[in-house]
Amino acid sequence: MLLERALRYGPRRLRPSPKVLSFRDGDPSRLAPAAPDDPPLRADHRSSVRAACRALRRPRVDSERDCAICLGKMSAAALIQGASRGIGLAMTGSLLERDPDLRVIATCREPSRATALQDMRNEFPARLRLLRLDLEDEASLAEAAQQLGSEELNLLVNCAGILHDEQMKPERALREIDPVQLHRSFAINAIGPLLVAKHFHAQLPKKGRSVFASLSARIGSIGDNRAGGWYGYRGSKAAQNMFTKTLAVELARVRPDAISVALHPGTVATDLSAPFRRGVSRKPVFSAETAARQLLDVIDGLEAKDHGGFFAWDGSPIPW
Repeated sequence: MLLERALRYGPRRLRPSPKVLSFRDGDPSRLAPAAPDDPPLRADHRSSVRAACRALRRPRVDSERDCAICLGKMSAAALIQGASRGIGLAMTGSLLERDPDLRVIATCREPSRATALQDMRNEFPARLRLLRLDLEDEASLAEAAQQLGSEELNLLVNCAGILHDEQMKPERALREIDPVQLHRSFAINAIGPLLVAKHFHAQLPKKGRSVFASLSARIGSIGDNRAGGWYGYRGSKAAQNMFTKTLAVELARVRPDAISVALHPGTVATDLSAPFRRGVSRKPVFSAETAARQLLDVIDGLEAKDHGGFFAWDGSPIPW
């Protein structure tokens, strides 16, 4: 708590330490020389952070990343997977704004090219950390989890997903099915979130409430399928839902206070839905910011009885 008090009330008159080190691997007990890519401490944080570290008999730190690592050991943390755009980006911003004590880890395939995330990090340098994570590269998941060290996550949300891109589009009939594109849909929409669970479930606290949520879609509901088509997207989201339900069974044994759910955000004005919104004119179309707030409200309201459930943006249950 000393570091937090120093940040809040200002520096203390303590003997300085000349050694400059950095918590490069996420573990304050294992220090490495500060690297040039670690952004410097902001002027309004520098004195208080260094004073607090001196009081804790730690070497002096010179980067916001160091400060964030320490704070992460003392406050709640959330990880948003797929945070570079759309709902993931909006959810990252919403979390930072609604809880001044929350530390957020945002992941995406290329953090250095995620300009909106970089801007957000500049605004919240002590509370937002960016990590590379590619759902189609399991080694990147293992590395990201290793960088977190022993840090606990109170919330983990899988946001990344794929419906279409330059090479693929939803299938309207059997003749349009492409095995390569099917495999990619399942790799990103279903296998990816499961691999996140594999590598990050140990970060969930053994005691105390935590939430592991994956953004699914009503179109992945088998019981609600009346229109047909979209084989790859429907099938991969249905598979994701089964993985979420199965994960809930295991988490009940190893993380009994955790809540695992699938969430349907509704139709959201993002790149994913852009070509298909004309067909949903009777349904509300939410901005990414509104969708993020609604989903976080649902997450905040989850109880133990909701573990292993599938819920819409308004909190209503969806049949599997």
